[in-house]
Amino acid sequence: MKKTAKMALVAALILGGTTMLTSCERDVKAAVDGLMKPVNDQLKRWDEQTKAEHLANLQNWVHSETDEEAIKKFGYEKCFSVVPLTDQYWNDYKTVALSPNADKAKLCEVRSLTYVSRGRDGYAIRIGSLICDKRIANDLLAIFRSLYEQKYEVPDLSPCYEFSWQQLINNNSSFCYFYDEHEPEAADLLQQQGLVVVLNPAFAPADGHDKAVQLFRQHGFTWGGDTPNGQRYRFERRF
Repeated sequence: MKKTAKMALVAALILGGTTMLTSCERDVKAAVDGLMKPVNDQLKRWDEQTKAEHLANLQNWVHSETDEEAIKKFGYEKCFSVVPLTDQYWNDYKTVALSPNADKAKLCEVRSLTYVSRGRDGYAIRIGSLICDKRIANDLLAIFRSLYEQKYEVPDLSPCYEFSWQQLINNNSSFCYFYDEHEPEAADLLQQQGLVVVLNPAFAPADGHDKAVQLFRQHGFTWGGDTPNGQRYRFERRF
């Protein structure tokens, strides 16, 4: 009888200790939750703000980052389009100018998403565009859409206003039409007419098996890497 009572007492003490420990854990958790609530609320606000900015970037076609959720809301097909040029590209305070060798009526803007690898941090989706001759616009639209869908990295697709030639190269920007009235010798005639694409100048395609090289060739472009001392980042189309 005494043995049974003793066992019952031990069991009660163990159960009571467990109950006390569980209660203590609850108190600690409640305290931690209370301390973390402002942090979690701020993180939630930042996340909501980022999502809103990513959607607004697409709606206003701001050259910045977006995400798949925003793309779904905006509409995937709308992320790849050819649009008329506006006067914003030719204002006096912009670096880019209208070349005397170019006809503005023959130029347009190609808009496309691009894929950017972030290594262990995954990837980013960039919003970009470039100015080109209307005769190659649909080809470029198909090329850059295919590159995006194949996750071919294009860090920056730029209409290149506000940047000099050297800045574009240093930034590893991809672009087409280019003419800087302060440095007119930086662009050749085809570039001034929007018929040359400079692709990833900092890590240009290494050989003819590159996905981009193959796509540009399929659409009638000549790759600079096929000529002696040619620029491997250069793709041109002649008419």
